[in-house]
Amino acid sequence: MLAALPEALKLKAEARSEFAHATVAQGEELYMKHVEVLQARVESFAGELATCAAAVAEAQASATAAQEALDAALEADIAAQNAWAEMTNVEAAQEAEVASFAPSLERCERQLAGARTEVASLQGVVDSFEALRPVGAVLEKVRGEAEVGTLPESVATDLPEQALKTDQ
Repeated sequence: MLAALPEALKLKAEARSEFAHATVAQGEELYMKHVEVLQARVESFAGELATCAAAVAEAQASATAAQEALDAALEADIAAQNAWAEMTNVEAAQEAEVASFAPSLERCERQLAGARTEVASLQGVVDSFEALRPVGAVLEKVRGEAEVGTLPESVATDLPEQALKTDQ
């Protein structure tokens, strides 16, 4: 059939023999069956095409949602970077302000050192005045009593002998 069909188609329709006409008719029949098979494939491909189109639409919706999430994340990142930059500026301003206090700090530290030296000197003066105080007042202070009669042994042994004699 495959060899006879091309030979039969070479001849004009009036010049064809009965066998050539049967071969051409059989070829047309086979051709029509083949076209039907191809049409069935195209129709089934249309169903697959609809399935693919639905999958593409779903993928596009998913991509749109992902893009929106990305945009939101980028906006949040930009806001965080802006906040970080602002805080960096605030920190730099605070450091500059603290640095501006350095001369005042040094001056205050010198004044504090001078005041401590003066306090130590005044404490020495107070200590020397307390050493010159009458023993009776010291004893009253130590015992918390109004009369200066007898001394506890711990106080009497700590006081110099001369102070005990002058008070009594």
